[in-house]
Amino acid sequence: MLIAYGSHALLAHDLPPLQLLYWIRLQKGQDSVPVPVPERMIFKGGDRFQLLITSAQAGNLYVVDEGPFTAEEVPKYVILFPGRNASSDIVENKEIIVPGKDHWLRLDLEKGRQKIWFVFARSALPQFETLNALINPLAKGEVKDKNSALAMMKFFTENRPRVEAFHDFQAQQMRVQAQGEELVYELMLEHH
Repeated sequence: MLIAYGSHALLAHDLPPLQLLYWIRLQKGQDSVPVPVPERMIFKGGDRFQLLITSAQAGNLYVVDEGPFTAEEVPKYVILFPGRNASSDIVENKEIIVPGKDHWLRLDLEKGRQKIWFVFARSALPQFETLNALINPLAKGEVKDKNSALAMMKFFTENRPRVEAFHDFQAQQMRVQAQGEELVYELMLEHH
């Protein structure tokens, strides 16, 4: 694939890798102080958390929760970012908080794994941009159309293996990177 860049064209693999830096902020109770934690820790059902994401590059970011399979035998997907009336465009070095500064994600009480997908692309991805209409009080970000859910599942499966992840233990941060047009990363949170 060729990409126009300045006055000449570059192959996609000649571009610098896409990179995201992220960390998790955990709040154990309503009145507790939020703290950064490693993703590999075991969480408890009911824990509240936020995802903090940044990149040194501008691009388009999508964050999707993958739940259990539905009766139609596809995973239940919920769009976490961009939020309602928001754009997937992110500027370099700006911190993004998912689901939002004053909002928290909550792990359910059922023992298991919570899967969250990060998709970061050099340009907007039409298959994700069209899902922005689901960010409303009625749908609450849930992808209910079976064909859309199947397309997402295929996209995640085909693009997942191309990412590299590096953990900064001191800062409790993860850096993920990938060559190409998009970075697709699967975050797995275990909870009991």
